[in-house]
Amino acid sequence: MIHPRLLREILVYSMEKYEMPLPVDKKIIYEWAKETNIPREGEYILFTGGLYQLYPYIKYFTKILSVIDNFEFTQKIKSWILFLFRELNLKPEFNPPQKEKERVYNILKNIVYLLRKSNINIGYLYEKDMYNGALFYDMGMMDEFKKTAGKIYDNLSNYTGSTIITVDPHTTHILRTLIPRFTGMEPLNVKNYLEVIDENILTENPGNSSKHVVIHDPCLYARNENIIYQPRKLLQRAGYKILEPARSRENTYCCGGPIESLFPNLSKRIASERILELKAKSNVIITMCPICLSNLSGVKGREDVVKDLIELIT
Repeated sequence: MIHPRLLREILVYSMEKYEMPLPVDKKIIYEWAKETNIPREGEYILFTGGLYQLYPYIKYFTKILSVIDNFEFTQKIKSWILFLFRELNLKPEFNPPQKEKERVYNILKNIVYLLRKSNINIGYLYEKDMYNGALFYDMGMMDEFKKTAGKIYDNLSNYTGSTIITVDPHTTHILRTLIPRFTGMEPLNVKNYLEVIDENILTENPGNSSKHVVIHDPCLYARNENIIYQPRKLLQRAGYKILEPARSRENTYCCGGPIESLFPNLSKRIASERILELKAKSNVIITMCPICLSNLSGVKGREDVVKDLIELIT
């Protein structure tokens, strides 16, 4: 186990200095959009919440924590290691592989491509896009989450005439459910991109149904936001035959993500168990969440078989 107090210090320090939960430059949230020519205004406004952009860095950071957790250190020594990490290495120079950065940027670009193909008049926040606070909420850091929720609401309240489009389950749940609860403000008009594309897609391509895939439903989509059938319909339209694991839809199983920071090795064991269950159905595993993507693709030997849904339908 990694000491919660030290993790909290790293997260708070990073958020105060970089407006990010890890020591990375905030520009990674919006620099992907520069080549897309998305205007700042639109009937729909894209808010990413930063999780896809943080995916390579979270994966990299979790590996560091896993190495620390592997050693038979006392908790006090682990605390000192993380303290030194915070003091000596906390700067925006994490350097995950460029291939992984490009992958998540392409996922976001392809989401925009499909929205435009569906005749959606979309705008983007650029520098007003921000981290969604998911890690604070998962770790029970409610004061920090409430502060982040208030900032997000202030950013988005200027777009009350637009529908806010989200791209992952955590951001969707935070904007729809948690921000109204923590701020006391009226709910924003929020839709997930899967819902928007499902409602507005203009063409269908039945394709070759011999292409089998298995879906890993993210917990928040399936259990909280009722986003279950939309990704399946989009895959079917793209010509894929969907196979269901033993635990799917509302009864889906955890990827290990919520505990990856505190218990990195336990998180890895949960992900490995889930991979075995999914692999029993197909060697092509589909998810729609950057946290699930990070944890499941982090299982040794499974890096190339876990795909984001958008990578198959564009």
